[in-house]
Amino acid sequence: RKPLILLSSFFVWLPVLALWMTNTNSPSVYYSTIVFCGVFGTSKATGYATWNAYIADISTTENRSLYFGYLGAMLGISMVMTPLLNLINGSLGSDTEFLKVMVLIGILNTLYVLLVIPESLSAARRNNFTMKKIKPQEMFKLLKRSQILAWTSLVMLLGVTPEMGVAEIALIYVNDVYSLKSEDAKRFNATYFAILGGAILFTQLIVVKIFDVCKVRYSSTIAISQMANAVHMLVYASLHFVPLWAVYLNTIPTCFVFLSAIGVNSLITDRMGKGEYGFAMGCLSAVSGISGVIGPLMFSQLFAALGKRGEPYVPFLIGSAMALCGFFVTILPVRRIELSPKRLVMFSHSGIYSRIEGDFESDESEYE
Repeated sequence: RKPLILLSSFFVWLPVLALWMTNTNSPSVYYSTIVFCGVFGTSKATGYATWNAYIADISTTENRSLYFGYLGAMLGISMVMTPLLNLINGSLGSDTEFLKVMVLIGILNTLYVLLVIPESLSAARRNNFTMKKIKPQEMFKLLKRSQILAWTSLVMLLGVTPEMGVAEIALIYVNDVYSLKSEDAKRFNATYFAILGGAILFTQLIVVKIFDVCKVRYSSTIAISQMANAVHMLVYASLHFVPLWAVYLNTIPTCFVFLSAIGVNSLITDRMGKGEYGFAMGCLSAVSGISGVIGPLMFSQLFAALGKRGEPYVPFLIGSAMALCGFFVTILPVRRIELSPKRLVMFSHSGIYSRIEGDFESDESEYE
């Protein structure tokens, strides 16, 4: 896992380095580095999937959801820090000086991964990398073979697609509805993300802990997240009828949306062997990545087209309906599989999965 994490930690700040080195005067260089950052740095596959697999390696069934919650809490901390960084930017009085600070943070982060983060895979569980092992088509075979992976992928598609799409238009819609001026819009954005970051931090650390103590099923966590997703989009759809403070209040259901990843990751790793964590997380991240492409394109186009007709709220209604479909998929087929007396696992892509010591928590006859 560590080489991929190290690769991700480097490429994630490469665009900032490009802005600094070119003094923000070369869009072509910047966008070129954005491509590399998207593939190797912030991509769902290189970044999030590897970290999720890393956590699955070092955790047990009892504490895995908590560990995933800690990872999600970092997102909340980053959102809380955003207004602080904006203040630093303003005090420095120069974008170049601010970029230097960001590059320094990136270098320190990469060094931290290199020098402090240990490898999570034991030597016996590591596979030698060859180009022949890169088989993107295996993802589709995998979705056919594993019921639990197929259904959770559908849930992610129904939930992440509208969420990624709405993220591109929500703040624009808020500014339009409440006629916020430039300074008011900046103040609103900073306040909103600070509140949302704090709410996410609370949810990931406290609510996840409560769910864990109360033994809430993973499918229930996913269902709660999908319902919260539907509700928070309905609030956006009704902005013309509510005051601005309702948008701040909407951070409550929004922060619960991020519980979906914890539920899905915990459910998948609970139903699979250790040798399959990385491959399964990669498949889920590929689905999430597809949603990240479809969502912004689909919802931004709908927002632009329907906005001309005086119906800019319709994309939010569509997103709410998609999330609601994800809720019903969760409480029906996903819940049924989770409650099944037999653990429905996928076939091993490596051929060594069933032979790894500790992969099975009970007799193999319980697996099919």
